[in-house]
Amino acid sequence: MLKIISIFIVLILMACNAFSQGYINGAITDHYKTVTKKIPYQVKVCSETPVYSRNEGIFYGPTSALRGELAAISGAAAGGIIGHQFGRGWGRNAATTAGAFIGSNVGHQIYQDRRNSVKTCTVETHYKTVSEKVYSHSTATFYEKGRQRTLTFKK
Repeated sequence: MLKIISIFIVLILMACNAFSQGYINGAITDHYKTVTKKIPYQVKVCSETPVYSRNEGIFYGPTSALRGELAAISGAAAGGIIGHQFGRGWGRNAATTAGAFIGSNVGHQIYQDRRNSVKTCTVETHYKTVSEKVYSHSTATFYEKGRQRTLTFKK
C-alpha cells in the first residue's frame, strides 16, 4: 500500500514539475462554420390576359380595348339610324336617342361575348435561405519545451 501511495505522489510531483517548467500548457478549441442552405419551394402564379378573337386572329392589350369602344360606337350609330325611322318631331328625337343608347349597349355586349380572357398559370420555384452554425473541427494548442504546437482534429 505504501508503494502505491509513493508512486502516486511521484506522478503528481512530475506533473506539477512539467506544468511549472512550461512543458505542458494548452487548450482545446472547437471551431464552427456557417452553412447557408437554399430550400426550394414552389409557388403557383396565375394571370389573366384579355383576348379578342376575330377571323381566328388573336389580339392582346390595347387593340382589344379599342375594338370594344369601336363596337359600342358602331352599335350607337346603327341604333340611332334605326331609331330615326320612327316618330315625328320630339318623338323622332327621342326614338333616335333611345336607338343610339340601345345600339351602343348591344354593340358592347356583342364585343363582350366575343372577347375572352385567357388564364395562364405557371409554377415557379423560389428559394428560402437558411443559415446555421455547424461543427467544423477542433484544434489543440500546447507548448512543448518553449515551442507552440497545434494539432487539428475532428471529434
